[in-house]
Amino acid sequence: MSRVARDYVREFVEDVVGGTDGSVRLKEVSTDGTALLISYGSKELPVVIEEPGSRYLGRPKLLNYLRNYGHCLGLLIDVPTEEYYREYPRPYGGLVGFELYLGSDCVYERSFSTGEVSNASKELRSLLKVISEVSIASLEPTPENVLSRITDVVSKWEDKLLSLIPKLDRGGVSTYVRIWRRGMELLYGKEVLDSVGNELSRLFIELTIYTAILKILGCTVLESILGGGRYTIPIKLLQDGWRAATELFWRRKALTRFNINYVFERDEYDWIFSPEVAKEVDGFFRDVGRELIEIDWSRPVGLDLLKRIYQGVVDASLRRQLGEFYTPDWLAKLIVWRATHLLVRGELPRELMISNTDEDLIELINEYYLRFGRLPKFVDPTCGSFTFGIQYLDAVLKWYVSKKPKIHPVELTHQILRSVVGIDLNPVAVITAKVNYLLQIYKLLMIYGNYLYEEPMIPIYRIDLLVIHENKRTGTYGEGLMRFFSHEPKELVLYIPLSSLGIDEGVIKELRGRGLPIRYDRRLNEYYIRLSIPKSLIKAFRGDLLKLHRAFTALRIRGIEGFREELGTDLGGSEEGSLRLITEVVKVLENYGINHLWYSILMNNALALIASEGGFDLVLGNLPWVNVSKYPSKYGSKLREVAKELGVSPPKEAAKKLDVSVVLHAVSTKYLLRVGGVVGLMVPTSIFKGLHGSGWRSFLISEGLRIHEVIDLEGVQPFEGAKNQPGVVIAVKGGVGS
Repeated sequence: MSRVARDYVREFVEDVVGGTDGSVRLKEVSTDGTALLISYGSKELPVVIEEPGSRYLGRPKLLNYLRNYGHCLGLLIDVPTEEYYREYPRPYGGLVGFELYLGSDCVYERSFSTGEVSNASKELRSLLKVISEVSIASLEPTPENVLSRITDVVSKWEDKLLSLIPKLDRGGVSTYVRIWRRGMELLYGKEVLDSVGNELSRLFIELTIYTAILKILGCTVLESILGGGRYTIPIKLLQDGWRAATELFWRRKALTRFNINYVFERDEYDWIFSPEVAKEVDGFFRDVGRELIEIDWSRPVGLDLLKRIYQGVVDASLRRQLGEFYTPDWLAKLIVWRATHLLVRGELPRELMISNTDEDLIELINEYYLRFGRLPKFVDPTCGSFTFGIQYLDAVLKWYVSKKPKIHPVELTHQILRSVVGIDLNPVAVITAKVNYLLQIYKLLMIYGNYLYEEPMIPIYRIDLLVIHENKRTGTYGEGLMRFFSHEPKELVLYIPLSSLGIDEGVIKELRGRGLPIRYDRRLNEYYIRLSIPKSLIKAFRGDLLKLHRAFTALRIRGIEGFREELGTDLGGSEEGSLRLITEVVKVLENYGINHLWYSILMNNALALIASEGGFDLVLGNLPWVNVSKYPSKYGSKLREVAKELGVSPPKEAAKKLDVSVVLHAVSTKYLLRVGGVVGLMVPTSIFKGLHGSGWRSFLISEGLRIHEVIDLEGVQPFEGAKNQPGVVIAVKGGVGS
């Protein structure tokens, strides 16, 4: 008589426990032999075993046991020993595996085919080790709890990562460092960076650690709400270290089982996930996994969590040196409320502040929706961590819950993703804003089977606002992030400078041999690849940011057919030719180990063109304040040129006082704000009354902006550690209201 199939599963569990260091013990707790108890130290882990292929029978048993006996964690297993497949008369040939439950939620699941069963004991033994060493989901996701763990990781690994920078400058990922330095100059000005000096490398490492943790955190939270495991990603990092990090984040496999391939575009900080670097800091990824496992990500996350983490990771004195100060939540909410009130009711509220701002915002959004059948369109043109956008999203979601409009969650998600947009040049800000955005809307995401109804394309775009201005005329914009944009009457042209990608002349010959369109610019002494996107393609999407974003993502992953599927119509000959060349360049450069950062910049700038069409109802945010003279000379000249073209240049007597905030305010109100829309951007109060702001004040009049309110915050000093002159001007385009 053959053994019962479940006996092979029991034997598998006994073998796994017997292979530990002796600290783990096994005992039986049920009369039918299906429930066991694994003891390790003072902890106990209930285990329910079922015949291969019968885990579905064991789930209710395990959940009942956890409820009745007060255990937090439980394990369900239907993996047999290999003997089962040789001895059992008709062995089950499908997938077997084990599932870890936290309360009623499956937080980790692994499945194995017949040929992979030999790996299962190693995997389970590793999981038991994790369970014995950490307290899974034992802490709330408060800023204090998260910060204390991340700070430990930073202090432990900062110097090790610093020591890798010389290797990076000579290695295959040197592009990341080069583009980062260029981007920092455009963000903060060369003079400011020179003052930071030797601390610049440390800042690069701190930001790399911060963004790596953010990406892991964002994917962990999304995986948690999609089901099938809440802690799969951190457990894999803890178990497999750098191999898991490379597979999940360099090769983008973290969420592919949910049909999510592109939550984060490639940026300057991805170097840490590359195989050549990740293996050098294997312990870093294991530490991050260990720290994230202990946080219960099923609980609500505070609006200021990521902001607090950033402030804890990047040294305060260094942030002050960079002039980087985050807008406090109360101030962002105040501006969102007052601007929305003006948009909806044509006048500002009588009181400067009220205690029930949330309730009033809900009523305002409801009035607007009932009147127009849509949400007010919102953009923050220099969004940072998306503080203003998060306050606006919070109000929209509270409106949806309290007013219960007849909108399916999927349709509301579409409206939000098409209507609430953030723009920033800083890659750290873009990632922070994306995760913040995701933490707000994740409950609306609809699951179809194990897949999202559709892949969420978070509308936070990494662009230089000057690109939007340049798009309105023909000419070359050569001083942006990588010095390669040109806007022709019928196409957006991309020049990829090969020096910025670390390509030498020997490789250039090979690339030419592969048919890539490489040209030489004698004036700049630069080899470059010329690509283009017909503007007819952008127009074909009729203002649908989501659809265009998804199409460019599909082009990168699935080629021409992917783009055509998203577009929904045939491509013209020149359109298909342009896209085919882009896919060929992607393929060839990938074969040479060159990162896709350039493609991310291309995609974001194409999205910027469509984002500016039609305008927004609310343009709110806190603009950067940097004197134009502090930027690299060519970029400073470009800012002065744009200021002159827009009519916001100071008179000669105050020419040296031109601030970037004046230029960006003009670009935002001219190209992003629709007629009847409200602008509420923070700027230095000195431009309200000083000679250097006279051009800007004249510009407001020429653009038909009626100022309703100027809030002087110099006496309040809302930015921690900063003594400056912040103010807010709230105005309506077209003079609506009193």
